[in-house]
Amino acid sequence: MSENTSVEVNKVDLNTAISAAKIANEEIAGLPGGKEFLSNSESPITLAVLDSLEKRGELQEENLRDQLTGLFNRRYVDKVITERENQKDPRPIAVISCDLDHFKQVNDSYGHSAGDDVLKSVSEAFLINTRISDSVIRIGGEEFLILLDGVDDPVTAKNRAEDIRRAVKSTRIRANSQKQEVNLEQTVSVGVSICNSGDDLREKINTADVNLYRAKEGGRDKVVV
Repeated sequence: MSENTSVEVNKVDLNTAISAAKIANEEIAGLPGGKEFLSNSESPITLAVLDSLEKRGELQEENLRDQLTGLFNRRYVDKVITERENQKDPRPIAVISCDLDHFKQVNDSYGHSAGDDVLKSVSEAFLINTRISDSVIRIGGEEFLILLDGVDDPVTAKNRAEDIRRAVKSTRIRANSQKQEVNLEQTVSVGVSICNSGDDLREKINTADVNLYRAKEGGRDKVVV
């Protein structure tokens, strides 16, 4: 395996393997000549290697997460695109592109700490109104992407997007502004597209972005498919 090969580590399986390795080492060490075997074996169960793999898995997970919100980040989108390209018949997904309306005014009026509180509250609203099988991603700044697994119907996708839009609008956000707590409201503009098997996800994300801009131009706080 080359140094550039990306190895995806299943953390649960890895922890199980490490636990099993520790037990095996302890049992072998307790046998007559066991310690000598472990030290002289050409291919012993090396806990240092397993621990290194575990740390690599944790770092990989961290690299796919946005530090502020805990959502997936842009790198995760690249990962999904690559996975779909390698699948013969990937599942359809609805692509929902979201952008918070007038978010710059929040930062300018109340400070970046309040802006961070808004981003975290909106992220929570996204998570509450999506399924475990869906992916919620913070692309950067006030831009988000939601991938709805198995949704291939534009009407269903729009209805789900409307639910998300309404959920954000109804969220009462308590934000810290210069050591004072303020109550804020936030709206979101949304663009939607459908990515079926055989479609290029990058192109469908671009389509959703175009629809998002149409929602902005149409007055914001809207869903456009």
